[in-house]
Amino acid sequence: MTTPTHREHGFTLLELMVAIALSTFIVALVLTVFFKQQNFITHESQRQATAYEARLGFMIIDRLIRQAESASIVVDYGGKGALNEPQSTALESDEITVDFTLPSGYPIWPNDISPYDRPAVRLHWSSAPGPDQHVVSYATAPNMAGLAAQTLAPLIGGASKYTPLIVNFDLWPLQDNGLTPQPKNSDPAKGGYLLSVSTRSGSPDPTYQNPAYGEKHPLRHFYVHTASSAVTPRN
Repeated sequence: MTTPTHREHGFTLLELMVAIALSTFIVALVLTVFFKQQNFITHESQRQATAYEARLGFMIIDRLIRQAESASIVVDYGGKGALNEPQSTALESDEITVDFTLPSGYPIWPNDISPYDRPAVRLHWSSAPGPDQHVVSYATAPNMAGLAAQTLAPLIGGASKYTPLIVNFDLWPLQDNGLTPQPKNSDPAKGGYLLSVSTRSGSPDPTYQNPAYGEKHPLRHFYVHTASSAVTPRN
């Protein structure tokens, strides 16, 4: 009587190679999906943060302009000769200075320390390289004539409480209907002003191509968001 022999089962070299290849493919697929999801989360986070900072910067300036006495507002647009279109950036070495007064004797920020005797306010922004680039700064004084002697402090950006990078700031006069921009920045603001604040993300994203800018534009790989609306100063 013969005893049956039992064949030991195992993997052949070919089967092992196929298994390794299949495992590698599955791992690569999972990692690809994972990294795409991570990139999406990162992109969306930067986009939302940029939009939030633009709205925040807009609200801070909007509040000040709405409190300003309209007859007192003086806007120096520097070399800017035309209104920047939405989503466009400022010109090189562009700047804007806005001087105005708040109602005297009332606790209206930034003139909110008794006896409320510094109602004159200056806002300044510049895109020129330097420590104040992309920062909206402010100063207060007892009167408009005294603003020139004051040292500006960061309001939005820089070392201030709010640190978005402001890549454009416009306060442009509107026509009577409160909607149409005046042709020139020297025209009277019969319908208030168009306030526009643009911010960019803190760091470039080489995988992101901003459709608003050309291939060689310095903001090509940055998220940029603009908050813009008409604002009417106090009568």
